[in-house]
Amino acid sequence: MQTPVRDENIRKLIKSWNPAVKLLLIIIALFTVAPIMNFTWRIILYIYTFINDRESYYLITDILDNLFSYNARFGGFTLFCFFFIWKGGKIADIVLASPVGYKKIKIDNVYLRLIVYFSAIIILGFGFHGLRYLFGLSQIIFSFKTSFWDFAVITFFAPISEEIYYRFLIIYITGSIFGRATGIALSLSLFVLSHDYSQLGIIEIIWVASLALANTAATISFGSLWPAIAIHSINNTLVYFLRPF
Repeated sequence: MQTPVRDENIRKLIKSWNPAVKLLLIIIALFTVAPIMNFTWRIILYIYTFINDRESYYLITDILDNLFSYNARFGGFTLFCFFFIWKGGKIADIVLASPVGYKKIKIDNVYLRLIVYFSAIIILGFGFHGLRYLFGLSQIIFSFKTSFWDFAVITFFAPISEEIYYRFLIIYITGSIFGRATGIALSLSLFVLSHDYSQLGIIEIIWVASLALANTAATISFGSLWPAIAIHSINNTLVYFLRPF
C-alpha cells in the first residue's frame, strides 16, 4: 500500500501558480542566502570599482551587508504576513494548515491558529530552557543576554523567514520545476551554507544540518510549516541562551 503524500495540498497550490510568480519567488529565496549572494556581489563590485571608482566599493558593500541582513531576517516574515492577506488567507490556510494527524486540535480559523500555535511555541521554548536551567545546563533564566529586540529577531523573525525560504520556497517551488529531490537537496545545502560556524565549527555544522533534515521531514510529513517553525523557534531560543554574545 502506497504511503499517502502528506503535503499534497502545498504541491497543488504551487502547481496552480503562474511560472513568472514561481521564478520571482525562487529569486527571492536565493537572495536570502546572504553569504553566497554577498560574495558574488562583492566580486562583481570589486571588478567594477577597480576599473571605475575604487572608493565607492566600501560604501556599496556596507549597503549590501545591511540589505542582505534585513532580507535574511525579515523578508520571509513579510511573505508570511502576505500569505494571510493574499486571496483572503487561502495561501495561509494551505501552507499553514493544521498539521496532518492532529485532527483533535484542528483549528479552522487560520488567524486563531496563528495565535494559538505561536503561544504554544513560545511556552515550549521557554519551558525547554527552564528545564536546562533546572538541570544546571544554563546559568541564565528568562533574562535577555542582549536587547529584547535581538531576542525577538533570533527566536521569532529569523525562524519564520528561514522556514518560508528554505522549506517552502526552495523545496516546493524549485521542486515543482526541477523535481522534488533537487528541491530538497538545494534546500538542505543552502540552509547549511547560509549559517555562520565561527564559534563551534564542525559541531555547529552538524547541528544546523540536523535541524535542516528534521524540519524538511516535518514539513513534508505534516503538510504544514507549523512543525518546522516550532522546531526552529525552540532551537533558536535554546541557542540564544546557550551562545555567548
